[in-house]
Amino acid sequence: MTSLIRFEALSGVMDDSPPCYVLEVGEFHFMLDCGWDSSFNMDFIERAQKWAPRIDAVLLSYPDIAHIGALPYLVGKCGLSCPIYATVPVYRMGQMFLYDWYQSFQNYEDFQIFSLDDVDQVFDKVLQVKYNQQVSMKGRGHGLQIVPLPAGHMIGGTIWRITKMGEEEIVYAVDFNHKKERHLNGCLLESIARPNLLITDAYMCGTALLRRKFRDEALLSTILKTLRSGGNVLIVVDTAGRVLELVQLLDQLWHNAEAGLLLYSLIFMNSVAFNVVEFAKSQVEWMSERMLRMFEEGRNNPFQFRHAQLCHSLAELTRLRDAFFSDKVVLASQPDLDSGFSRELFLDWCIDAKNCIILTSRARIGSLCSKLIEMASSPERIGTKQITVQVKRRVRLEGHELDEFRVKKREQEQQATKLRLEQHRRRSRVDVVSLEDEDSDEEEKKSDATENEFPYDISYTAQGPDYWYNRAESYRRFPKYPHFEKLIHAKSYLQLETKVRMVDLMRDRMGEDQENGVATPGEVHDIPTKCIQFVQTVEVFAQLEFIDFEGRTDVDSLKKILQMSKPKQIILVHGMAEQTEKLANYCRKSLNMAEDKVFTPRLGDLVDATIESHMYQLKLTDALLNSLKFVHVKDVEIAWVNGLIKHNCSEEETEDQKITAMDVDDETNAENAVDIGSDDIPYLDLLPSSEIPSHDAVFVGDPKLSDLKQALMLDGFQAEFSHGVLVVNNVLSIRKRADGQLHVEGIVCKDYYAIRDVIYKQYAIIYCLMVETEPRHVIVVGSGLAGLSAALAAFNQGSRVTILEGEPNIGGNSAKATSGINGCNTSTQRVNGVQDDAKLFFSDTMKAGHGINDMQLVDLLTKSSADAIDRLTEIGVDLSDLVILGGHSVRRTHRIPAKNGKPVPVGFHIVRTVHQHLLNKANSVGSDRLKVMTNVRAVSLITDADGSVVVGLRFEHADTKETGQLYANSIVLATGGYSNDHTSDSLLEEFAKSKIDYPTTNGPFAVGSGVKMARLIGAKLIDMDKVQVHPTGFVDPEQPDAGTKFLAAEALRGSGALLLDHSGQRFANELGPRDYLTGRIESQCKQSKDVGRKTAYMLLNDEAVDLFGRPSFEFYWKKKNFFTKTDNVEQLAKLLNVEAELVNATLKQYAEAADGARDDPFGKTVFPVIFDPGRPIYVARITPVIHYTMGGLKIDIHSQVLREDGSKISGLYAAGEVSGGVHGANRLGGNSLLECAVFGAIAGKYAAMVPVGAQAGDL
Repeated sequence: MTSLIRFEALSGVMDDSPPCYVLEVGEFHFMLDCGWDSSFNMDFIERAQKWAPRIDAVLLSYPDIAHIGALPYLVGKCGLSCPIYATVPVYRMGQMFLYDWYQSFQNYEDFQIFSLDDVDQVFDKVLQVKYNQQVSMKGRGHGLQIVPLPAGHMIGGTIWRITKMGEEEIVYAVDFNHKKERHLNGCLLESIARPNLLITDAYMCGTALLRRKFRDEALLSTILKTLRSGGNVLIVVDTAGRVLELVQLLDQLWHNAEAGLLLYSLIFMNSVAFNVVEFAKSQVEWMSERMLRMFEEGRNNPFQFRHAQLCHSLAELTRLRDAFFSDKVVLASQPDLDSGFSRELFLDWCIDAKNCIILTSRARIGSLCSKLIEMASSPERIGTKQITVQVKRRVRLEGHELDEFRVKKREQEQQATKLRLEQHRRRSRVDVVSLEDEDSDEEEKKSDATENEFPYDISYTAQGPDYWYNRAESYRRFPKYPHFEKLIHAKSYLQLETKVRMVDLMRDRMGEDQENGVATPGEVHDIPTKCIQFVQTVEVFAQLEFIDFEGRTDVDSLKKILQMSKPKQIILVHGMAEQTEKLANYCRKSLNMAEDKVFTPRLGDLVDATIESHMYQLKLTDALLNSLKFVHVKDVEIAWVNGLIKHNCSEEETEDQKITAMDVDDETNAENAVDIGSDDIPYLDLLPSSEIPSHDAVFVGDPKLSDLKQALMLDGFQAEFSHGVLVVNNVLSIRKRADGQLHVEGIVCKDYYAIRDVIYKQYAIIYCLMVETEPRHVIVVGSGLAGLSAALAAFNQGSRVTILEGEPNIGGNSAKATSGINGCNTSTQRVNGVQDDAKLFFSDTMKAGHGINDMQLVDLLTKSSADAIDRLTEIGVDLSDLVILGGHSVRRTHRIPAKNGKPVPVGFHIVRTVHQHLLNKANSVGSDRLKVMTNVRAVSLITDADGSVVVGLRFEHADTKETGQLYANSIVLATGGYSNDHTSDSLLEEFAKSKIDYPTTNGPFAVGSGVKMARLIGAKLIDMDKVQVHPTGFVDPEQPDAGTKFLAAEALRGSGALLLDHSGQRFANELGPRDYLTGRIESQCKQSKDVGRKTAYMLLNDEAVDLFGRPSFEFYWKKKNFFTKTDNVEQLAKLLNVEAELVNATLKQYAEAADGARDDPFGKTVFPVIFDPGRPIYVARITPVIHYTMGGLKIDIHSQVLREDGSKISGLYAAGEVSGGVHGANRLGGNSLLECAVFGAIAGKYAAMVPVGAQAGDL
């Protein structure tokens, strides 16, 4: 096989833990099964969670918990989002297993590990396949195919065969059964000859199995003996797998009059019994020939049971007992007896010596089932035994607990009603549809009535004791049409879905279900309950029997199968250490397999199972990769590569590579230091052009003469075969030689060359191309996030990059950003359950910008946001903290979690990580392709003679005032905005004079130098009057009139901060957009003499502080002294110099609005915290400050700067705050860093790719 093959076990090696493995084939990662058990081992989850973002496909073997149990948690909580492949029965029965497993816990405790919504998310990702169906992988899995093969054991059970380009194969086969059973055929593993790699289990090694005849006789005799002695039989089974074999067997035994079982009841009991049987009826084609014959010959579905009754609750079981007064045999789940009806019945029945408990499968060590199996197999089987168990119960609420519940429920209902009304008021307007259109629609609906019995969609909710069924189903709603009335029937509005959802399980069983004695959902109403638990010692008097119905291949048969299949390599998993080693020794000795071809991995081991012995892994430099000329061959692309193998060299970080952030203490910098990592994988770099050897053109392909004939005829030539030779136009003959080459004979004429061209088209031709080794030179002016992103993108394209930074340290304003970076539809949002998309993000950005934004740029920004977050995450930026800022509809602002209890400044950390990543890449190629010049300011741009192309710039050293010139193929301006421009040619003075007296959060470098340089060569400016005044800049008590102020991060208000005026009253919605809040402060608040501007007060309590992050808050409070702590509202009022009653009233009204008792006067709907007047409150003074300039250079979607006439300035690009159009009249919080990351990368990419004189749109 032409790919690297690696294998790692996340669970299920050297013990009895559930199987879950990662198989890497090339760059494609398969997860093989994803099992869990009722121990809910979170160590396994941690291992799986690290792999989740890299998994490309999940392959499921069986539908039981041991093979799919962890999927709801990984999909719902850990962001596993790849396709999941399973056969149709595994898809159907897997749902039943998970629903029943969830309910078995939820019946007796408040189960929080995963939800039914998580279960449904899993099966939304499942792609259903059939046996022997070839499925091709996409993307990184190009050339890979998977084929599901029958495995026996359970319905739909699968052995997975994985092939690469149709060559050698990998076979994953665990828990299979080669023997035929009543309802299933055996597997066909012995038909797979010489797989390159076989992954199989050692679970049954060392276990002797009874023949099926003796096993069935043992079961029957045990049942008859127990029933005739007046006892009941509990058979512990799974939900929808092996139970089908058992219930089929027992139903046939009951039908045999000679067995004498008709006097007794046979009951199949679990929460989804009805649906399990219904699905089994519909999947007969997946079963044995015997089942098919029963169905085809007698037209009798083998799962239309004649004697087995279905039961879904203990209450139903009690009614059956009262109705028939007979002893009974109950098949109940769960198999490990750690939860479910089987556990409840065991606790009830084990104290009666007449009863019998039959265990049919092994369970994890430590489970109740494993303890009972040990007791059943011990020599002292007769007599009483004691066992200690934890008992959980759900009991009704009574007395004051019931009263409290009802009060709370009533309050919740009131709040929910209020929220619904609020959402209704805010709902977007509905298009008005004319009565004529409605009439025409009615005609169409009538004509479609025969095709769809339910033509409308509305939400349908079922009620009943099994309230959990109602979850996880959502229906689309049609808009309400005004001025139109019509009598409708609610029943007509239910649309039936083909997917199985929880609501499907609440089908009306009034018909066929009542024949089985099942109660209808409407008989019982939901009752308030609470969960209790206690430890109880139980005396076991009942008879215990273990009769193996697991349906797995025994060790002797497995050895025979291995002898026939003769795998080249084998990985042994899912077995105890002793069993695994025994099977490994057998493979080495009896199969003569080499020591290094038999793998017995442990947790954490990485198995390298690559077949080829002369395969090496190399990395290609971006410069080399960009120089290659690929040609298509069938479904792949190939290129001829000439390169020089090099090894990485990493040097210690030098002093000039370090960066510091403004207003961040040294201790924070030390804690957030990043080491330059080393990579031992060699790489292939460009060869000098003088050393590149020449080669003849290479023709790749093997066209058939028949295909060539069709191609020639399509081009208008006459082509016929004569004695195996293709004759074309009677002037040329083509034959195929023994070595596969085409031999052409004929007259050299016009037709000859035309025919030759047609022949050439049948091949992929790789010519000898000389590679230009001199890289393009890109200058990036500015070293904030936009500049660094541009430099990294240009470097990745193979360019030589020079960064100019006018300050001593890199980072600019980006290093001071604290709110976070926005992103929609990211993995962090999915893990946190946040529903977001580019359309909603686009709407929020346009709304914040008052609709004057450049829509193309906003569309590109929002759709590229997830990729930008991913790029930062891949290089080591942890953006797993998620908050909501003002103006956003959902949580989409990503931040960095606190480290060791201390805040991590998001802007500073991103800038430093990108910078370090760039330095590492430069060090790894060992060249001078990156140069960083600090304290060097760009002064002006240099153009060619006619001023059409930018070819360089003039610069000045900040310290020495020495000047110089630099020339480049392209220049990227990332110089920031003009928020602190008080120079002689001030842009603030020219375009936003009313804002010039505001203090600012920007450094002295924010003077619009990039805008001014580009303006001088004819660049167009846009939105220059749009200057964002941030509503909350801290007033420093020691320097209240300082012109530069520290920003009060938006996340403070997002965490629940209140804003009060000088009278102690609220005056705005604290979560409103920035321009709205600034306007409210300017219109509602008083001017402070010491500040010289309007000011307001910001309040936080301890709960808000914790939401924001106490370490970060203490930086503002204790280090900067912006906040003052007051012990209660009286001290607060004294500090504000207002009456305490006024502040008290303000806080009370806010609490009432938060509780839903009243509408908030400012329209606030999200209330992160409520203030207690008797507890500490922190207060700071804030004032509006200039924070950002939305205006700047006009750019296109390639970040190329435009002229006044709309044409592009060749060689000049811009990104970040220096450009305009993205934000419109007002920037949405969190979009500044995103703009830098997105458009910086775009600018660097096109600056490195577009030739001088060309335009980005020409590509």
